[in-house]
Order: sequence, then C-alpha cells, then structure tokens
Amino acid sequence: MIVPLTADDWAVGEERLLPLTSFGEVYRRYRLPDEAAEATMARSLARDGQLSPSIVCLREARVEMVDGFKRLSAGRDLGWSCLWARRLDLDESAAKAAIYRLNQVGRPTRELEEAWIVRALVREDGLPQAEVAELMGRHKSWVCRRLALLERLADECRQEMALGLISPSVARQLTRLPAGNQPEAMAAARRAGLNTAETTGFVDLLVAAPSRAQVEYLLERPREALQRSKELGVPAWDPRLTAAGNRVLKRLGYLIDALGRLESWFQQRGRADLSPGDRAVLAPTFSRLARDARTSAELCDDLRRRKEAWIRERFAELGAPATRFLEGLLTAKRFGWDQAQRVLALLGIYSQADVLAALERAARYAAFSLSTVERILAAQARPKPALESWSDEERQRLRDTLTGPTIPPRSTSEYQSLLFDEQPTDESPTQDQENGKANPEDTRPGEQGPNPDDPDDPEADGAGIPA
Repeated sequence: MIVPLTADDWAVGEERLLPLTSFGEVYRRYRLPDEAAEATMARSLARDGQLSPSIVCLREARVEMVDGFKRLSAGRDLGWSCLWARRLDLDESAAKAAIYRLNQVGRPTRELEEAWIVRALVREDGLPQAEVAELMGRHKSWVCRRLALLERLADECRQEMALGLISPSVARQLTRLPAGNQPEAMAAARRAGLNTAETTGFVDLLVAAPSRAQVEYLLERPREALQRSKELGVPAWDPRLTAAGNRVLKRLGYLIDALGRLESWFQQRGRADLSPGDRAVLAPTFSRLARDARTSAELCDDLRRRKEAWIRERFAELGAPATRFLEGLLTAKRFGWDQAQRVLALLGIYSQADVLAALERAARYAAFSLSTVERILAAQARPKPALESWSDEERQRLRDTLTGPTIPPRSTSEYQSLLFDEQPTDESPTQDQENGKANPEDTRPGEQGPNPDDPDDPEADGAGIPA
C-alpha cells in the first residue's frame, strides 16, 4: 500500500519510518542489480540494524526512492515492514543526478549506470551537456563519454558490459569503431585475451586499416599484429640522413609518441581524472608544456616556411611552366609541398629539359600530381648517365680537382744522394789510383773491377791495343 504524502505533511530533511510498501522504485532502472551487495546489506541490517536512512523525494504525493535500493531489497528479504527515510526536495533532473552524487562513497556507480543517468538527463529532460556536467559535478567531456557508451556502442557490446563481461574502458574504445564492426572486434579481443591497453592499440590498428583484407588479418591475429606494429615504430637509422639527422629523427619519434599518448589522455579522460589538488600541483608543468610546445611549433613553422620559399625559388628558376604547375599542385593536392619537393628530386634522375617538358605537359592537361610527372618522364625521357646525375656542386668540385695545377715529377738525380752517400776523405790517392788502377774497395756492390784476362773489357790493361 502506497501512503499518500504531500510537501506540507513532510518537511525537507525530516526522517520518518515508512512501510516498505510505500516506497516507489521508478529510479531503480538507473541501477544495476547486484545480488552480492544485497546479501552483504542484509547481513549488515540483521546485525546492526539500519544505520543510515534511505533518501527519498515526493512525486505527486508518492514517495520515490532515490538512494537505498539495496536496503529496501534486504529489508524485504529479512521480513521487515518499515524503513527509515529522509526526504530531500529534488525535481526530476536533480533526483537523477542525486543517484550518482550520493553513491560516491562506498560502492560507486558503474559507468553503465552513469551512462543511463546522463542519457536520461540529456535526451529525456532536454538539458545541455554543459548543464548536465555542472549538475553531476563533472567535466563536460565526462558527460560526452558516458553518452557515447549508450548511443555509439552496439547493443551486443552494451549487453556484454551490463553483464560485466567487458570493462567500460574496453567498451569506450569500441565506440571508436562503427557499430557494425564492434561485435567482431570485441570477440577478437576476448579470444586473444587482450587487456585494456592492448585493446586500445588493437582498435587503433583497426581504425587505421585501409582495406577489408587488413581488417580481417587484424581480427584473425590481433596479438601478432600488435607485436609487429610495436616493432615498426620509428626507424632506428635512415640512410638518407646524416648522423645528426638520424639523431633528430629518433628524438622526433619519441616526442611524437609521447604527445600522441598525452593527446589521447586529454581527449578520453582529461581534467575529469584529476582532483583539484592534482590540478593545482600540475598547473605549472602544463603551462611550461604549452609554452615549450608553442615555441617548438613556431620554430617548426619557420623551418616549413623556409622550405616552401626554397621550393618556390627552385620552380621559378625552371621557368613559367614549372611555376604554373607548382600553383596547380598546391591547389589540387593536400600534401602539395611534399610532392613538389619530390618533383625537384627528379632533376637528379632526368635532365632539366625533360623535367620541364613533363611539367609543361602535365600543366597543359591540368594533371597536377607527382605520379603524372613520373609517368610522363618514364614514357618520354631517359635517365641521365651516372656522371651527369651528379649535382652541379659535385660536378664543379670534380672539375676543379681535374683541371687544377699539377705537380711535375722530380728529376731522378735528386734521389741519388739518398742511394749513394759520398763520404769525404783526407787520404791521398794510392799509387794504383794514380796509375789508373781501380781499388777493389771502391768497387760498388754488384760491380766488378777491370779484368786483365778479359779481352772484351775496355778497362783491362792492354785492352783495345793491337798486338
């Protein structure tokens, strides 16, 4: 039996002992049943009695339970007839928000329960998300995430989350996928035993997959795909870069990865995950991060502008057809500057006349793309020989080396002193030396003195004198 009551009969904040039959349970639909918690509450009531009153509000002379559904179920199981209740002055929206705010101590509300409350406030009561966030005492991004759990999550996944088979964190990641792809992704993650962090990476790969064949591979081997994605990362060494360039590449890889994780944290959790004390302590660090990020962004923009100016200058040097092609390329393509730089790189493979003719032909037919220029050159031009493919600077350096002053060879007489050292002496010549006879000690190694018995030796005694 429901006892009719009015606001005049029951003051706000007053506690009353009411029969169990007088409690309405309209707001029970926002709570998940929990048999274990109800059994624990029944033991507590049987041992200690009712320690705190239930929270109710009045709806058209009816008492509606706002907080205390476990006490109500436990009282029924124990055969009680009455429960203590305290009345609060709550309208429809405030009563739904109170279900969440009154359960922050002890067993907090589950994310699915929070999603039910948020959807009721936004869709049924017509409140803006910013107002719902203020009513719930949370950030508006928290409201958006809870709303997405119901409106972007497939029915099958929502039922799995209600049964506790998947965590709300996993369900939140699944909402990034189309509703039709969520059940198969959930089944693949469960089959592979992926945790929340691994599921996040798995969903990242599914979102980035460009074809159905890659999606099927990911669904079939999620853990293997995750392992391979970790191995790829930023290359440890790029042969096109110098040692300094590779060091910068490595630092950029770490920085981009860290910034991506921080951006994901801001989008998914953000300030709602931090207490006011945490925000006060971390505020200087976040300020420094914002300042350093702006400074780095300005330097990167300056580097980009210098690169763009250099590309424009190089195309201007090639002539009017090249400039016209560049303007069309920048208008037609999203990454036009990158394609323009790769077009200039073709000058290292083909002659300037061939590249200029290809640019003029592509501009004539409004085919502003790198692939068009490459196809034209492949069909109508021939790559330059190896020597001609060198840059102008390298060719000039080689020309200076080959045509520079040469060093003439030295005369061999300059090396005689190194082979035969002449030692000065103060001794007077011997009688044999005065008579023209050679001293055996003066004979050089490998040479022989005059042989008197050899008629062919011109230095022998009597050689060349007729008998």
